[in-house]
Amino acid sequence: MDAQRRRELKRQYQQTKPHMGVFAVHCGGEAYIGWAKDLRAALNGMELRLRGGTYMNQRLQNAYKTTSGADFSTEQLEILDYDKDETKTDYTADLVALQALWMEKLPASFPLKPNPNT
Repeated sequence: MDAQRRRELKRQYQQTKPHMGVFAVHCGGEAYIGWAKDLRAALNGMELRLRGGTYMNQRLQNAYKTTSGADFSTEQLEILDYDKDETKTDYTADLVALQALWMEKLPASFPLKPNPNT
């Protein structure tokens, strides 16, 4: 690969915005609803911390430990699109609202992140 092509690929990568949205974690017969500004990084980090026994949500950590991770799966419930004008930089309120909507749709679920405004 020549240097110019490498620079172009690097530029494209740096301009790529991560997917943000709401996700569900299924473990031990329970569902947990969370949100993230970078879904891929959040889900990868969560699984790593669960395997290491250091995840912050003790209910999910205990369910993961009880099942030895055998009954663990994740799914992206909804992707939040970026605003077209690109002036908005904080999507936290939108993500919290989406999480609340999904908590209503899946009433037997538990939140992974509390509302940051409380």
